[in-house]
Amino acid sequence: MDPRDKHEGGSDAAIAGESTPGAGRSSVAAQWQRPAPGWVVAVLMAIACVLPAWILADELREFSLRLDDFAYVSRSRDWPTTMRYLVVPHNTHFVPIFRLRTFGLVSWAGRL
Repeated sequence: MDPRDKHEGGSDAAIAGESTPGAGRSSVAAQWQRPAPGWVVAVLMAIACVLPAWILADELREFSLRLDDFAYVSRSRDWPTTMRYLVVPHNTHFVPIFRLRTFGLVSWAGRL
């Protein structure tokens, strides 16, 4: 047996520079393969719920209609009109969630 074939109990692949699958996997990569604990999921869900409210806090506190908001509200006054314009861009923006939110606000406000 030639000493170049085996290297201190290693295989021929180790001498040739080849690695076996998973042999060089670090502990960080192994961590990403496991599911997250429940408390981590709960914290991430809380952040996902609170972050939009924090970002829109000023708009929610001091809501007022400006510029093209009147056209936006007029296209969200009732359910059939909201559905008709739900996928129509507004000033080149496709915003169906804000269209539904506006419908909810207009419905909640009552007859204008």
